[in-house]
Amino acid sequence: NLESEKEVERKEEGIKRERERERLMETDESNSSLSKYLHEEFVEKYKGILDIVHPKTGKILSEEEYRRYLPKEDIQIFEEYLKTIPEEAKDFASFNYTYNDQGQLRHMINGRKFHWVSQPHYDALGDLVAEHIQHLLVSKYNFTKTLLPLSDNPDPSSSCPIFLSPNWESKNTLVLLIQGTGAVRPGQWARALCINDSLTNGSIFPYLDQISSRDFGVIIFNPNQNTFLSPTPPPITKSQMMTKTKPGSRPPNVLPSTKRIDIPGNEDNENHTLYVWDNIVAKNWLKPSGTEASDQNLVIIAHSMGGESTMALLRNRRSQVEGLIRAVAFTDSVHSLRRGEKDEVRKIVREKARNWVKSSKALDEKVSRGIDESSGCEEVSAGHEKHEYTSGFCISSVFSFIDGKMKNKK
Repeated sequence: NLESEKEVERKEEGIKRERERERLMETDESNSSLSKYLHEEFVEKYKGILDIVHPKTGKILSEEEYRRYLPKEDIQIFEEYLKTIPEEAKDFASFNYTYNDQGQLRHMINGRKFHWVSQPHYDALGDLVAEHIQHLLVSKYNFTKTLLPLSDNPDPSSSCPIFLSPNWESKNTLVLLIQGTGAVRPGQWARALCINDSLTNGSIFPYLDQISSRDFGVIIFNPNQNTFLSPTPPPITKSQMMTKTKPGSRPPNVLPSTKRIDIPGNEDNENHTLYVWDNIVAKNWLKPSGTEASDQNLVIIAHSMGGESTMALLRNRRSQVEGLIRAVAFTDSVHSLRRGEKDEVRKIVREKARNWVKSSKALDEKVSRGIDESSGCEEVSAGHEKHEYTSGFCISSVFSFIDGKMKNKK
């Protein structure tokens, strides 16, 4: 009958409403779970939006989806994060990052630390951080930027820059600072630390302060900037920085037809080291052999692959350096003695050098008994277990070592 049909309809309608309510509750619960997930991944763990995928679909979320699902208090952080991706990577400030008084890279708007976007974005920012540090070498420390190879009209886009301290050629003691390999440039020990930690641990600035207090001259080498690109790539764009690539892959703003050309005289770390010695040090600082030259002192501080650059100098210019060298401070150097290494080179390394290596042991605690067979010198702990931190953590010990060698020079 009619009443029975209406009762059935009411029951069916009730069932539909209940199912819709359950669906909405499930959606709300799902959205709440997604909001919590995005907060943890994006805000707390600092993951980049290209590396966060929807936990159910496995797809990368759009900007609008972040605005929809992020907790309200996180929306502003997200919008400010997007402001660290400029339309074009023209200068350091365009990324909306700056260094605070503690030498830490921080967001100019909210003060948060560096937040990952992509490898192209990281590399573009890293290049501009390197430029910023080199600017400070000139503006704060009054260093002179010199382009290699030496020329009356050098082209900055195809040159290798090094930095010379004020009046370095007239100082009795000259320090050669040699960084490692990879993306680091003059003024840096570790690019990653300059971005993610601080300039105190990642840059050479604390070393320059110590050297300046001793009135030593300084030359900052650049052993791994060995090539240039032709034609010069245009500045990377926002869309290219929002591309997910692997470390070491071709940057998206570099055309496949672009050529990588060697910088004459600086084709690798060994050639660079010898070029700087022959054309800068030997011609402008090194005095003729004799009594006057005995007043000169040479000190080398070398990190990682910089140790191999140092060995290239000792092997190939030993007759010029052996009477001048007072101390060699290696920081987690990767150098090693060769089979058939000359006794004179072994003697320099054994008597003048020390290697502060990554270790869980306390600073200066011996890592090997006596002289390490491979490195040829004493090895002690740098006071940190990670390679990139060694230079920053062992600085006090490095200069105590140098001071001791200077007092007991022979």
